Amino acid sequence: MWQERAERIIVKASSDNLAKINEARWVLGKIGTIISRLKLNNVILDSELDALPIKEAGKLRRYLQLLEGLDIVNHKDHGYSYGNMFTELSVKTKNDFETLNTAILSHIIKERYSALRETFGISQLETFVHVDSCYYRPALEAEHLIY
Repeated sequence: MWQERAERIIVKASSDNLAKINEARWVLGKIGTIISRLKLNNVILDSELDALPIKEAGKLRRYLQLLEGLDIVNHKDHGYSYGNMFTELSVKTKNDFETLNTAILSHIIKERYSALRETFGISQLETFVHVDSCYYRPALEAEHLIY
């Protein structure tokens, strides 16, 4: 129980750094694609998704559902557009694409790390979380800072 709690604390505390790691950007590349499409076209049409091969469209729809649950995108009429969190993060990052991409990835890791692992099968970030845990788990178990 405390190990899961420690992992959640570590993920929330280090999500900004995890989002900057090339490995995270690579495994979450579909999200980067979605962000790029929204920045360029302001919308991802359902018809565009339907035109893709079934497997690829399915993956993109699953990621879009994840993003919709975080209010990063909204599904309206015939497509997906910006959500409130996307707009909020755009303002915070002054619309700089790289900074916005990192902020969105950080938010996803912070809020949906377990879903990324369990639902999407993304386990590549676990190594980085475990490295961070090498210090924090013993400190939490000891209930004081360890030098």
